[in-house]
Amino acid sequence: SHAEALSLQHSAQVNLLLSWNSPNLGGILTSKVFEYLQAQRPILAIINGSLDPELETLISSYSPGSLVLYPDQDLNALKRFLQITYLNWQQGKTSYLSLPATPSWENEMERVFGGV
Repeated sequence: SHAEALSLQHSAQVNLLLSWNSPNLGGILTSKVFEYLQAQRPILAIINGSLDPELETLISSYSPGSLVLYPDQDLNALKRFLQITYLNWQQGKTSYLSLPATPSWENEMERVFGGV
C-alpha cells in the first residue's frame, strides 16, 4: 500500500530514484521525488540521459548527503557515497538533518524554476 511504501521510505538508509532526462524534456519531477525528500533520507538518483538541473537543484537543496549520478559519470562518487552510507548504517546513524520546511510541489516550483 502507499502507506507502507511511505513507511519504508522513512526507515530506509537510502532511497533509490531511477529517472531519465532529455534535452527536449526538462523539468519533469514526479511525486516520488517529493516523497523521498519528505522521508529525510539520502537519495541516490541515477539519471539516464542528459543533465537534469531542476532535479539536481531540488535534491541538493533538501537532501544533504545525497548523490545525483549520470551514466557517463566517474563511479568514484558512487563508491564514496556507498561507503559513507554503509559506515553510517554500521554505526547506527539513521537520522539525518531535519528539513527547515517540508518541500512540496506547490511551494518549490517558483524557487527551483526561477519564477516559471
